[in-house]
Amino acid sequence: MLYNKRNGQEQVQPSKIDAGAFVSGFQRLNQLRLDIEIETLPNELQFPSCITSVSLSSCVLQEDPMPVLEKLHSLKIVSLELNAFTGRKMVCSKAGFPKLLTLEFWILDNLEEWVVEEESMPCLCHLEINDCRKLKSLPDGLRYITSLEEVRVGWMENAFKDKLIQGGEDYYKIQYVSYVVFHNCSDE
Repeated sequence: MLYNKRNGQEQVQPSKIDAGAFVSGFQRLNQLRLDIEIETLPNELQFPSCITSVSLSSCVLQEDPMPVLEKLHSLKIVSLELNAFTGRKMVCSKAGFPKLLTLEFWILDNLEEWVVEEESMPCLCHLEINDCRKLKSLPDGLRYITSLEEVRVGWMENAFKDKLIQGGEDYYKIQYVSYVVFHNCSDE
């Protein structure tokens, strides 16, 4: 279901839509939530220039959405949920996401590797990763994001958590973060 927050109208569409055509029809759209399977993400020119929040859920995108999303210069919040992306590798490029404040990953079952290049997401404050059990570690590039204030990790393997606690092999990536929370991490 697609929901336009500005006017409160719900628009029911078939199981797959042309997301680019849909999004380009709302030039004043500032928040978008797509909870539907789509073949491809709209390109950056199809998104309204004022969009500040994108939430993708159950989209089953096979291509990394970051190369498009990181070019949306007003974007402050990105949430990828319930296999919005089904690929194995995601990359946040240098100079991408210049205003992003919050990034959330929830249940990305196939995500194994996430790369954050230096100078990506310079304003990121809040990072949350939940139930992305194939993700081996946080990206090395997080250590360059000095604005990062909070990291939340949930429903991940103990081995993932153990790398991030003080003394762990990946602790250096988040050692400057003032608030780190682990919840429901286990080997189950």
